[in-house]
Amino acid sequence: HLRICGVYPRLRARISPSVPRKFARVILGTDMDPESAFQDAMDCFTLCNFQECLKRLHSINSADPQVRQKVELLTYRAYIAQRKYNVVINEITENHEVLSYRLVRLLAGLQSGTASKTKVLEDLSANFLDNPFTSDETCIIITATIYMYLAMPEKALRFLHQGSTLYCDALTVQCLLSINRLDLANKTVRRMQVADEDALPSQLASAAFYLIKGGDKLNEALSIYQELQEKYKPTPLLLNGQAAALMAMGRWADAEPVLQQSLDLEPSHTETLINMMVASQHTGKPAEIMSRFISQLRDCDKNHPFLDSINSMDQLFEEAKSQIAARTQKNVK
Repeated sequence: HLRICGVYPRLRARISPSVPRKFARVILGTDMDPESAFQDAMDCFTLCNFQECLKRLHSINSADPQVRQKVELLTYRAYIAQRKYNVVINEITENHEVLSYRLVRLLAGLQSGTASKTKVLEDLSANFLDNPFTSDETCIIITATIYMYLAMPEKALRFLHQGSTLYCDALTVQCLLSINRLDLANKTVRRMQVADEDALPSQLASAAFYLIKGGDKLNEALSIYQELQEKYKPTPLLLNGQAAALMAMGRWADAEPVLQQSLDLEPSHTETLINMMVASQHTGKPAEIMSRFISQLRDCDKNHPFLDSINSMDQLFEEAKSQIAARTQKNVK
């Protein structure tokens, strides 16, 4: 539904009071100004509705170079999220004059596996050698995203502290939760709520914090994810958040249909597949079901950290099995 206040203030005067709010977006259509249309696309991106994000970005026509750059960069980020890495790598030159483009290309290379961790870290150091500080939101977020992908949240936080937007704050909360700094995450969430409690980044950051906090906060997290689905529409991000809250409450049977709905929307969504494994195990599904989800995960994202942990455990198991077999054979002799 169109939010008359907040994100879309310029549209208020153009909507007749007699028009139901749920039809406002359809009536306005392409009449939305580029800034509002871009924010609309950004909301879709934030909710992991990447195809809808691309659709809205493609409808934005602007001669303003800054607007066109913002649209291009978000378009590339959406392609990366869809694992269409070659589109980004082929269209952006390695020595592009604009830093944000080079960083987006670097992220695509990292996630596609065509760029090694060492190469990525070297390129990051080279890009920020002359200017280690930046106020460009895209540069900050992409750099932090790269460091988080490399399991280096402390380095990500150094860049995020240079940002001043709610999107930077939301990513900061994600970093802090990953290193179990719930105290600092709580402070950041409170600051976001004071700035704009109803903004989408604030809502998602609050829900993520409540989810990790647990206890009576789980109901608040569940409510946020459900309300956001009503306000926008169900997406894999929101459905997985809802399912995670249900699983944390021990409501495994209730979580499964929510996760299935997410798979119906995006069959190759990695987080959904992982959560499906967890839910299936707790609801007593056969081992074949678990193996099937693991195979699907390998097909759609072979570089996912979850698979690295499974491979490590498999290796440890094989080593232990070999040691036991060797000892058994020795005792028999």
